[in-house]
Amino acid sequence: MDLTAYREEVERFCQSLAEEEYLTGSGRKETAQQRLIYERHGDLFTDAAHASLREALGAAQSPAERRQLGYLVAFVVDGLIEIEVRDLEDEVTDAEIQGKITVEGREIPYRQGMIRMENEPDRGRRSAIVDAMGRLRTEVLNPLRAEIFRSIERRAAQLGYASYPELCRSVRGLPLDEVDRRMQTFVAETDELYRLHLERMLRAAGIPPAEAATHDVAYLSRSRGYDKYFPSEGAVPALKHTLREMGIDLGFQKEIVLDLEPRPGKSPRAFCAPVQIPGRIYLVTAPHGGPDDYRALFHEAGHAEHFAHFDPGLAMEDRYLGTMALTETFAFLMEDFQRNPRWCKEFLGLEDPAYQRRTDFLKLYLVRRYAAKLRYELGFYTRSSVEDNERAYRDELESALGITVPGHQYLTDVDTGFYAAEYLMAWMAEAVLRDRLKSRFGHRWWASPRAVDLLREAWRQGETITVNELLDLAGAGPLGEEALIEELKQNLSVAVP
Repeated sequence: MDLTAYREEVERFCQSLAEEEYLTGSGRKETAQQRLIYERHGDLFTDAAHASLREALGAAQSPAERRQLGYLVAFVVDGLIEIEVRDLEDEVTDAEIQGKITVEGREIPYRQGMIRMENEPDRGRRSAIVDAMGRLRTEVLNPLRAEIFRSIERRAAQLGYASYPELCRSVRGLPLDEVDRRMQTFVAETDELYRLHLERMLRAAGIPPAEAATHDVAYLSRSRGYDKYFPSEGAVPALKHTLREMGIDLGFQKEIVLDLEPRPGKSPRAFCAPVQIPGRIYLVTAPHGGPDDYRALFHEAGHAEHFAHFDPGLAMEDRYLGTMALTETFAFLMEDFQRNPRWCKEFLGLEDPAYQRRTDFLKLYLVRRYAAKLRYELGFYTRSSVEDNERAYRDELESALGITVPGHQYLTDVDTGFYAAEYLMAWMAEAVLRDRLKSRFGHRWWASPRAVDLLREAWRQGETITVNELLDLAGAGPLGEEALIEELKQNLSVAVP
């Protein structure tokens, strides 16, 4: 194998795929064409390429060579699996973009359903929106996604792995069982505090706790009462102002392109598409008002700044491949400004302990949700029936969240590659990192040139470092759940009599 030529083609492939993700996710295209990209670069994903890369990895001499070849092996394995399901995934994307749901006689785009639900004050209408989305999932999306996951498991077995989770442990180095163990500790340690605040929030909103569902928490998390502090036109200025405090001028970062305009087919989930790293990065959000706009924008800005600061001389693998936990750590670090009382007072004029408690509770809710999601996904590929998986999904999430969870999400809520584990690792790493930044540089750490220099140095290294090495660079403690538990307990216990 000519590794130089292979790497060059991998870079072209990654750029084309990110461009396609941007066009379809931003609603600029109505039809997904990932299949054509895979066909154009089909020689990347062959059993022969897989064998050659594994052989090269076995003969690698240096840590850098082993890391880069490990990334390439993971890339080709992911690609071999993706080839099996690419047509089905395009069908899913097309169905989401083109899908319509009917609520009280009115037709709305499927992808706008979540946004409408989060902004709907009437519980009955919220439930109707969820039911309408559930019908499209049950009738269209779930059969397609079920076949995707069956194909993934078959291909993992053909590649010689006992299961898809085992493939992810081995090839991608994901410590799935350790993360699950740490998160079960997190859930147990925060359970009493979580349920106390959940009940208080629901009762304050006039929602009987025994009847509460995920759509109720989604609506309450929207925090509409604070919209005056989060005007849509103020999100980008707040981001620019914060970055200027960090010594970064977003206006001069031509490599970062903001896409904030609403479009009918735009994904409700904000995302960052690094088409050319570090040369052209799209930051895409779907504005729907209030604090969520700011959180999403700042989160994706964390990704964008990370990618934009990569040393352009890094090897292709260290720019385009690797795992997601590292970049998610920086995304959470930027998103966390919305939970920082000093930042909220300085940048938004918002000084309200009730708002801070709400944001802390919602973070606790999300981490518990992802902990339950990971536990569900770890058993997902071993369950033999739809009924077993749907029941397990409800059981795991309802146990962790204490509210009713719609079973029809049992497939649409599963991400390939165990992204939930990467998110959870990032949440843990961000809590440790932020605690270290505050202890070294003060509560306004973002205004400290030395703190930002530390971040720039980490950003510059791209995917050559892991989250554990990031924490070492910052002089912080090891990765673990303790800092996350302690922070949330301390913040939320203030409100407990």
